[in-house]
Amino acid sequence: MSETIDLSVLGAQLQDLDRQLRLVRLQLDTLVSSAANNNSRLATIEQGFHSLTAEMARGFGQMQQQLARHTQQLAAVQTGLAELKADLQANHAELLAAIRAQVGPPP
Repeated sequence: MSETIDLSVLGAQLQDLDRQLRLVRLQLDTLVSSAANNNSRLATIEQGFHSLTAEMARGFGQMQQQLARHTQQLAAVQTGLAELKADLQANHAELLAAIRAQVGPPP
């Protein structure tokens, strides 16, 4: 009789161990599927991040090109203004000399 009791206790322990192993497998499967889901989410986030940084790089490149064009345009305007200033000063001197020639020297 004690052998039967020992075998039934051993069988119950084996069933408990089998149940625990199935629970561990289920938890492991859940963990693996969760990790796969997180990996896909992470891949999506990473792809979005790379797309965003690429778009920002393109935008900065365009801004640098526009800035270079504006700098060239401002340099051309500055050169034109310097030429106009020189012409105006020359014209002013000529006009002053013409007036003095007609009026005469100051007393």
